[in-house]
Amino acid sequence: MRALVRTFFSIVGIFAFLIGLRGVASVQAQIVEHIPVEGDQLRADTRKNPSRHSIKLRASKQIVTTFPYDPTVLPSQLLFVWNGANAARSELITLDPAMWRGLGNPPGTKGYFYKDRDGTRGGVKKIVYKQTSTQRKMKVVVRGEGWPWKIGGPHDSAQVHFHIGARRLCAEFGGDISKNELDRFRAKRAPEPAICPAQTCGNGITESPEVCDDGNLVDSDGCANDCSVGSVACSGDGYDPGLDPGPYSLADFHTHCAEAEPCAAEDVESLQDGNMLVATASLEHYAIAATLGDPIPPGAELFDVQNETNRLTAERSDQVVFLASLDCLKDTPASDPGWLTACLADADQWLAAGAVGFKDHAGATFDNGTLDTTRWAGAYNRLAGWCSPSPASTTPNRDCMTEPGARFPLMDAPWRDLVRELVEVRAVPLLTHAIPWITSPEMCTSTGGGLQPCHDVAKAAVFDFAAWAVANLTPQARRRIVLAHLGYFQDDLVGLRVVLDAGLSVDLAQPILADTGCILRQFVADYPTQIVLGTDIRVDSGCAENSYRAWCHGLMGPAGVQRSFANTCRGTMETTGAGLGHPAAGACGIAVAADAGERVAWKNAIEILGLSQ
Repeated sequence: MRALVRTFFSIVGIFAFLIGLRGVASVQAQIVEHIPVEGDQLRADTRKNPSRHSIKLRASKQIVTTFPYDPTVLPSQLLFVWNGANAARSELITLDPAMWRGLGNPPGTKGYFYKDRDGTRGGVKKIVYKQTSTQRKMKVVVRGEGWPWKIGGPHDSAQVHFHIGARRLCAEFGGDISKNELDRFRAKRAPEPAICPAQTCGNGITESPEVCDDGNLVDSDGCANDCSVGSVACSGDGYDPGLDPGPYSLADFHTHCAEAEPCAAEDVESLQDGNMLVATASLEHYAIAATLGDPIPPGAELFDVQNETNRLTAERSDQVVFLASLDCLKDTPASDPGWLTACLADADQWLAAGAVGFKDHAGATFDNGTLDTTRWAGAYNRLAGWCSPSPASTTPNRDCMTEPGARFPLMDAPWRDLVRELVEVRAVPLLTHAIPWITSPEMCTSTGGGLQPCHDVAKAAVFDFAAWAVANLTPQARRRIVLAHLGYFQDDLVGLRVVLDAGLSVDLAQPILADTGCILRQFVADYPTQIVLGTDIRVDSGCAENSYRAWCHGLMGPAGVQRSFANTCRGTMETTGAGLGHPAAGACGIAVAADAGERVAWKNAIEILGLSQ
């Protein structure tokens, strides 16, 4: 049995709203017309089960105007608001432009007709909006469980809002009320309001004094149902990441443990109320430096046993898995004919010891706090004997990368053979630092033989590597290659798309996430299974928990709403929400899959890691 909502609504203009354009454009700037309309009748009955709910609305306006906006192009929206002591509202229903067709010849001259047999948008199945010689009328039919909102009365009045293009229309039923109960409301003969409300919580437009308005009825997504900013986290603060949150509400694909000893299990399990997965990743900078005889900071030799540190941490907590580094990278020069064999034997040993995948620093050519030892690519070349910087050099790894014989690992055939063996044959992920930083001043030898900024050389290498992956790896294997620290794509989102179009995955970097909520939402819409959260923080740091809250706001907070988080591992973070927990277009005008929030928060990570759900 299906319930029926009949809405007869005649108007001066068309519905009004929204975000027909993708991007971060201001919604408020698009609404320029606010038109009150008369209401003939409103009947609402939700006494029975949801499949039998019924709401009928009729309204008319004795003014004839043209149709300035086309609902087949611009999103149109519907909102019901009940006022008084039991105030309530529906979710903002965004109608499907593809379901509209124009009436008359040419189409649209006499109005528009909307038909959706399945009621996929808030249960709306039919709308007839047409113009006669004396008035405009609209009829809306909503049936079945697609209309899930109870009336929750009695109420002082009920408002109906329609949006399209730059126009907002409003009607209010108040004075002539015949039924006003918990789940029934009937009213008729409503005169047109003097003006439309200056502020309506739930219409998707942030209007003063609101601090946010995402149009939905999720009270714990960072924008509360009263249009105030509420708490948001992927767990621990009452956030439900989606319809089926599964075993985790957050999976950090890329973090670090303590170097000297295993991280205490409680350091991980307290971060998000014990409902997260952490993949700790090893570091091999100083291990190679030690092999080369370079001076290393006090305590840095502990990085040589990072694999074991991470293994022991994972052994103590069922919320931790670890990505190992390959000891062959420091023990065997890449120029050795037996290098690949040694690396594969090493990989198999660590997989047998519990590793779920591997991590490298193939693109690290920049210093970390003026430490030449962190220029991993230079050390890789020095160990292989492909360069010979002056013995007196205080920065031999940097100097190495400027020599004609220096190689970029991602361009090397043996390196690519190793990658193929890991992600294709052994079917495990590889987290690769394929980058220098965008502002890094270092110069590197390019494939053409001259010197270029290292970030340009690295970008060219990544593009070449991506093309190789397309030609030589299956889609499943390409997805297991996760590129981290894509700093040089901060101002080159077209370049980032080249990587994603090749089927490689991306570990979200802070610059790509922060302040780009709608941009992130667009990337997730276009590449739903290739983006994972990787924070590169230490789980035993006191700042970690607030850092996760900042990241979670970026992922799940209301789209376009910026929040400041102090005392994170990166100091104060200004993070703009992408609203990935909500499939509807919202403030960005970009629809995402129903499980988009789950995918980026945890599902993609555990699929790439090869873990069961």
